[in-house]
Amino acid sequence: MSLFRAPPLKDGQLLDVGGRPVRLKVSARARRVSLRVDRVAREVLAIAPSPRRLADAAQFAQGQRAWVAAQLESLPDQASLVADDTVMLFGQPCRLEPGAGRARLLPATLLEPARIVGCGREGLDLWIAGRVIRREADRVFRERVAVHCDALAVPVPSVATADAKARWGSCTPAYRGRRPSIRLSWRLAL
Repeated sequence: MSLFRAPPLKDGQLLDVGGRPVRLKVSARARRVSLRVDRVAREVLAIAPSPRRLADAAQFAQGQRAWVAAQLESLPDQASLVADDTVMLFGQPCRLEPGAGRARLLPATLLEPARIVGCGREGLDLWIAGRVIRREADRVFRERVAVHCDALAVPVPSVATADAKARWGSCTPAYRGRRPSIRLSWRLAL
């Protein structure tokens, strides 16, 4: 083993390309080395079709420094939510509030909009508020699908919420004795 040989690159490893984060990723569906922007993680992915091609992906990313910098700079600023912010939940305002106990959704009244009361000693935990929104989305989607299936006189499929990055929803028809299913992104609630 040479003292000057670089350590092998690994799937998921984070590289520094001109001061910007680039994550190496192996994808069996990839046919060639490519770059893609992950807007959620706010990083660029250097995708390789196999672990042996990770070095090629890293080299390609290093050669595209200007593109990587331009893509990451063009991302919109992340909106951060704080207590007393309002989000739209199914078209209705919903206020985020700190509070003790289990996180929960309090329905709207005549005087106040709906509220998501957080948990934790420091107040509102936004990750938990997201889970409350997802739970409410799951409930509402199941109700709406049931109403439409009743109107169409068809059996109600299984309904689930997902955290898809690229699709708002998908459906699978019934076949070979399998039940039909519908998956919807919980972000539709917002």
